[in-house]
Order: sequence, then C-alpha cells, then structure tokens
Amino acid sequence: MNRTWLLVIGLIAVTALAACTRENPGGPPLRAAAESTVYASTADGEIYGQNATYSTARSTSAGCDAGATTARVGQNLSGGTVYYVFRAYLDFDTSALPDDATVTSAVLGVCADSDLSSTDFNLQVYRYGWSEGLCDAGTREGNYDGAYGASTTLEGTLRNTADGWSSGTCYTLTLDAAGINLTGDSKYALVSSRDISNSAPGGNQYVFVRTADYAGTGSDPWLTVNYTVPPTPTPTSTSTATPTETPTSTPAATATSTPTATPAATTTGVAPLTPTVTALCPVALSGHTTWGSGTVRIGCNVGLTATGVLTIAPGTRLVMTSDVSWDLWGAVSATGSVTEPITLTHETSTAMGSWGPLYVRPGASLVMSNAALLYGRGINDGGTLTLRRTSILSSTFGLATMAPSDVLSCTLRWNGVGLLAYGGESAPNMRASNVLDSTVWDAEVDQRAGVTVSGCWWGSAPPDDSRVWDGRDEMMRGTLDRSDYAGAWVGW
Repeated sequence: MNRTWLLVIGLIAVTALAACTRENPGGPPLRAAAESTVYASTADGEIYGQNATYSTARSTSAGCDAGATTARVGQNLSGGTVYYVFRAYLDFDTSALPDDATVTSAVLGVCADSDLSSTDFNLQVYRYGWSEGLCDAGTREGNYDGAYGASTTLEGTLRNTADGWSSGTCYTLTLDAAGINLTGDSKYALVSSRDISNSAPGGNQYVFVRTADYAGTGSDPWLTVNYTVPPTPTPTSTSTATPTETPTSTPAATATSTPTATPAATTTGVAPLTPTVTALCPVALSGHTTWGSGTVRIGCNVGLTATGVLTIAPGTRLVMTSDVSWDLWGAVSATGSVTEPITLTHETSTAMGSWGPLYVRPGASLVMSNAALLYGRGINDGGTLTLRRTSILSSTFGLATMAPSDVLSCTLRWNGVGLLAYGGESAPNMRASNVLDSTVWDAEVDQRAGVTVSGCWWGSAPPDDSRVWDGRDEMMRGTLDRSDYAGAWVGW
C-alpha cells in the first residue's frame, strides 16, 4: 500500500481516538498551550561587599551598580589584603502572562562575559524577591544580605565554572514552574557556592554575566515560560476534523511576489506580536522567497516546488486563517532566535488539527529552530528534517516520520500522538527532548523496525510503558528503546 495512504489511515484513526478522548465528559477540559519569552528588565545589576575582614565583606555591602552592561558573581582577594564578594540580581516582569495560566515549565537563560576565576565554583541561582531599586540607600543592604537567606529558594546550579565560562555563550537552568509570578515580577539572585559555604578566596574567583543593559537583546538574561490557559469559548466546534490528503503532485510554479512585512518596534518584557500583516493566497512557490518578519496570514494551501527555497525570517508569526496544509518539495529554512522566535499557529482555533500538517516530501528539507507550532497536525517528515529548540504543542501529531529526522532539544507536548515512527524505514535521531502529556500515545512505532530515542524526558522516571504503543502491544511492530532516558525536564 502507498505509504502516504498508510499515514492518512493512521491520521484518521488517531484523530478519531483523540477526539473521543477530548470529548469524554469525565475527562479534564482541554487547555490551550502557549510559550512566552520574557527578557530581564534594566533594574538588574550587582551588589558587592568590600573589607579587609572576609566575614565583614560577606555581611555588609560596600557598593552597587544597576546600570552596567555586566555584573560580577563570586569573590576576590585584592592585593592580598582586601576581600570582595559579588552577587548579581535579575528581574523579569512576568505580569503580562495570563492570570489564569498554569505554568508548566520555566527556563532561565544567562549569557557569559569574562571569566576571572582561578578557583572554580558553582554559580547558584536563588529565587529571591529583592526590593527595587536595587542600589537605593533603603534597600541595598537588605538585598545584599538576603541573596541566599531564609526568604529565598534555591533553584539550582546554572554553571560550574570548571565546565567552562565562554564569553558570549548562554547557559540555561530549568526553574521551578511554581515560582513564576503571574501578577508581578519574577526575581532571582546569582551567588557563588564558595560565598555560600563561607570559603575565603585566595585570589580571583569571579565571573561576569551580561545584564539587560548590554547592547541589543541578544545577550539579555531571559525566561522561557510554557503555560496553559483555559480555552476561550467559541461558536466553532472543537472536535478534530478528519484530515484531507493533499495531492502529492508537484504544485505549479507561479511568479507571485511576496511582500516583506516591516517589524514594529518592541519593548522589554514578553515578546510582543508584530502588528504588520502580509496576506498570502494563493501560495505556490518556486525560486527564492522570504517571508517576514512580522505577521503573515495564510488562507490557502502552501506548495513549494522542488526548485523552491523558502526562508522564514526570525520573529515571523505565520497565522493560518483556515484549515490549510503545507506541501514541501523544496528547501525551507525557518531559523528563529531566543529573542525572535518563529510561530506557526491558527488565527482563531485552539483545537488540535486546525491546520496542517507540514509535509516534508522525499527530497525536500526543512531546517527549523527556536520555533513553536500550535493547534495543527504537526510535521510529517518523509525527507530531511532538522529540528532544534522547537515546541510542537496541542497538535494531532507532534512528529510523524518515515525518515531519519534529526531532532535535538525540542518539546512535543499535549499532542494526540507525540512521536510516530512509520513506513518501515523510520529511524529518527531524537535526543535531549521532552515528549509527554499526549492524549493518545506519547510515542507509537508503526513499522517492523525498532526505534531508539535517547536522553529524553517522558513525564516520569522511569518512563511509563503504558504511554507507548509498539511491539510489546501488537505483533509485527518494532519496539521503542527508551532505556537511556532523562530524569527530569530537559531545558534548552
């Protein structure tokens, strides 16, 4: 049987099952999933102690800087006589997140600057509601003294400097989701483990981190917050529609000129949507085409010929205004960034299967990073797929693949089926990712060959085998090897 139709049959079966699961009156209501990136405010900075007695340098502040482009973390013995202790403070305005949101994950990112540590240490992160302004006479001492005291919560180690501290490199730490403040600011302190353990320095023991005052936003500290909100009632039925197969013939090329939207100015905080809109229909592409940045509204199927090259600019938001699919025979590059992610979503619907899928046909390629796909039918890979730091959420499938898809540091969550390997030849190279909370299966192997996935978080440790459908459930199927699993959420 033709492999395309095998997948269509699977889509119909899984979609029907997913619809029954969601419409079960005894089950939980389906919540809409979203992700926001929040950048640090310029209220951040450092406070330091300075004294010939180490205990006094630790307990009493001597100076503060809330306007520099970098902040120090660690300790120092200067000239063999004067001790310095440096503590950094970060502030994120997370009040723009919905008040009724349930935060499911949060990741802190901090970018390194110089390393002046002759003795290595752990850079510890504490959740700490320090007082603004950081350096004011009435708040500085309290902020300094409380950086890792009884009123703080240890979030973990951002970095051990023995593992390297490379200027311009950004390091991440998965935070406690419950610590995100939906009605105000989420604040943190960065402190050396040797400061905490009362270990006096014998020389330089500190590093520099980049603050919100550093040029541009590419090096600003950031929070990536994933959350769900109750669905907004709409008159549109939320049941999952049966997908319609897109004709597999190569779409005819047209000389449609694609205007580029001009991005609007942004402000610090939750990355705003750019209001400039480019409407596209019909969409049959050949040659070189660039979309974005800005918002691009798509109301008809997207076809890319074998000679076509489509580039989606960082910060582009692709909004499907109807149930449209993508049929890709050429090359697509959708490379966002931490500060300017790419989003593909439906204009109004928060139901699974509201658009898509993205078909990557044999001979085609799709490279996607720092992106999010929401409320669709996911990605169907029959070609060459490279995914990095991409979330596929609330979709019929996260990734359905009959190819050696290359997936690293991604999240497949709240989908009907998270990962589907089918077609007899699928061997996805998937690692260091999160696959969980699916309504049908977190993973399904629909082929004789087995599949190995490494270093992934499946929602529990060890992973729950009842969340997978493979050769242990039905003869003639291969098995999914998850023996090399992550013990917690994989941050990226």
